[in-house]
Amino acid sequence: LDDKFNPKNEFNFQGLKIIGDLDLSFEIFDQNIYKEAIVAIGDSNTRIYWLKKLKSIGYKIPKIIHPSAWVSPSCSIKEGTVIFAQSVIQSEVKIGFGVIINTACSIDHDSIIHEGVHICPGARLAGAVEVGQHSIIGIGSTIIKEIKIGKNVIIGAGAAVVNNIDDNVLAMGVPAKVKLN
Repeated sequence: LDDKFNPKNEFNFQGLKIIGDLDLSFEIFDQNIYKEAIVAIGDSNTRIYWLKKLKSIGYKIPKIIHPSAWVSPSCSIKEGTVIFAQSVIQSEVKIGFGVIINTACSIDHDSIIHEGVHICPGARLAGAVEVGQHSIIGIGSTIIKEIKIGKNVIIGAGAAVVNNIDDNVLAMGVPAKVKLN
């Protein structure tokens, strides 16, 4: 399903036919065709909205972990989370609802990743890092141990985060500095 669906143009995505827009999910559920749903939308507000809406009408929301990812058995991962290829999630990490951990990320021990976070490819989070709801950790960024990143934060590509970051800001550079968002 895709909100860009146009019935005049048959469209396939990686061999799968797009059959309608997201609202069709309600009709499909009522027809007993599918019972599970995953939402792969980059915008965290939209992703979380749809995950919660689909869950509320009875869809099961799985977590998806690529076979080449390594996840410690002591991790806690909530529904709707997608962990991409070659990512490594160490012991006692807690991952919230609807998180995206993109390709080749590393999240070290005792970190907490809250709902709706998107960790972009190649990001590295040291031990005991906490990332607030709906934040984005940019591609190739590094966060040193015991750093707290607030809600709705954007960490720029390649940033080196060495200090805590407050809510609702953009931080970028080496070392990362807060910019007005």
